[in-house]
Amino acid sequence: TLHFPLPTLKTGQMLRLEGNQALALVKAQEQFFVFRDECTHAACAFSQDGDVIDTILVCNYHGAEFDLFTGTVLQGPAEKTLKVFPVQVIENQLEVNL
Repeated sequence: TLHFPLPTLKTGQMLRLEGNQALALVKAQEQFFVFRDECTHAACAFSQDGDVIDTILVCNYHGAEFDLFTGTVLQGPAEKTLKVFPVQVIENQLEVNL
């Protein structure tokens, strides 16, 4: 389990979490989502060139789309599921269960 200070993010805003893991955080539909900060297609960093539309994570390099709740590929060229991690907000901290 990892703990991070609760950031102030607008809906759709994304950032890379500091630490040994390549993780990114986004706020969508008033929820926080944490996932591997690498597209499963070409290892591009979502935190540098990704977008969120509702609860769909889009890699802007080749157009792959993933469901933020499950990591399921919604549109290729990616074929592998994206690793997503459960997140809780506890006392102004994000708790990420790896």
